[in-house]
Amino acid sequence: MSHAQIAPAAAGDLDVVRELLAQSELPTTGLLDQFPAAYVVMRRGLELVGVAGLEMYGRAGLLRSVAVVRTLHGRRRSNPGAHLMVTRTSALPLL
Repeated sequence: MSHAQIAPAAAGDLDVVRELLAQSELPTTGLLDQFPAAYVVMRRGLELVGVAGLEMYGRAGLLRSVAVVRTLHGRRRSNPGAHLMVTRTSALPLL
């Protein structure tokens, strides 16, 4: 997947993130609890193509809402979902 960048989510991403989660059959309940601070988005150009959340509860983190657009499903070599998960879980504090 060329030219994709992962960056912190912004409040203006909310509607697109909700739509992406719905398309991926993931729940949106509780999304606003820690959005956008706990989330990153993946963009290819101006298009938002992925999202991942890491909600923090004390020293514990809950990986949440990892989703990519359907056109990127099955990309084993570039694996955008894995990139999003690594980006979020690397933010966890060491125990």
